[in-house]
Amino acid sequence: MSTSLIINKLPQAERDLLDIWSYTARHWGEQKADEYLDELLDTLNRVALRPLAFPLKTDFKPAVRMALCNRHVLICQTDDLGVTLIRVMHQSANLAAYLSEE
Repeated sequence: MSTSLIINKLPQAERDLLDIWSYTARHWGEQKADEYLDELLDTLNRVALRPLAFPLKTDFKPAVRMALCNRHVLICQTDDLGVTLIRVMHQSANLAAYLSEE
């Protein structure tokens, strides 16, 4: 497998990450927000490197892979070239409702 995988983030996923950072910074400080963002991006890198380690959810169309990072779920699509981050949602969110809006 290539060592230079492509990682894309849809605009809504970028907004999700910014919202998560802002919320975390307001409640626990900028350092914690930076650390948590790093954890989320590390999880995204793991999905890109080992997509088969994350379950394929075929009940969504198109099918997605989901990766849990603390209390957030990274929702991704993968192919031979890399990964596209679709959304980053809190684990308590109605994922089906958000994905049906895409």
